[in-house]
Amino acid sequence: MPENNSLGRGLDALIKTPKDKKEEVTEAEPAQTIEEVEQIEEEKTTQEVKNTQITPSDEIVDQIKEEVKKSARISVWSPQSAATLKYLKNTIPNFSMSKDAARLLDEVVSTEYPEIWKLFEK
Repeated sequence: MPENNSLGRGLDALIKTPKDKKEEVTEAEPAQTIEEVEQIEEEKTTQEVKNTQITPSDEIVDQIKEEVKKSARISVWSPQSAATLKYLKNTIPNFSMSKDAARLLDEVVSTEYPEIWKLFEK
């Protein structure tokens, strides 16, 4: 009877022994941390957005301009950035977290999405 045959093995056919597991080992990708997986997914999403052809709709652009006139505030969740900016606020006189965050965000968004950025230039 072949060694891998489940017939006649009873419960042993259902329960894998270390010997059985060794036979099934295949080459796996290296383990990744949750942060690494999240970073990979974020990069994929960003790349998908960059590869999407932008066909601006005047109606949508006008609608967004009106919304932004009412409130240009955005919220982001970044504990490390928040901590860094709060540290600067507490150590540098007259440091404005909001102005610096806006400056940094503007630099990145205008670089990452230049076609969309141009739609909303002042």
